[in-house]
Amino acid sequence: MNTNFIESTETFVISFGGKSSIDAETFSQTINNTIELLKESALANDPSCFVRLEIKANNTGSFETIIEAIVRFSENIFNKDNLDLPKKF
Repeated sequence: MNTNFIESTETFVISFGGKSSIDAETFSQTINNTIELLKESALANDPSCFVRLEIKANNTGSFETIIEAIVRFSENIFNKDNLDLPKKF
């Protein structure tokens, strides 16, 4: 039995204006929430539909995610004097 499917493809662009960077958790939550919204919208229209979402590269043949780790710490918490302090008691 041959089954014909109707396929629809749409492109969505999520743009964060302002800086040239974004908090990783904000980015992740935005992508996850967008995926859920698109899936729920499609399933509300047709509960038997198949939904597949892809994140496309900005330039063909390359996809680059740059993660910058920023760690802040108090400058003098761990030094030789502080590590030796418990030995004095």
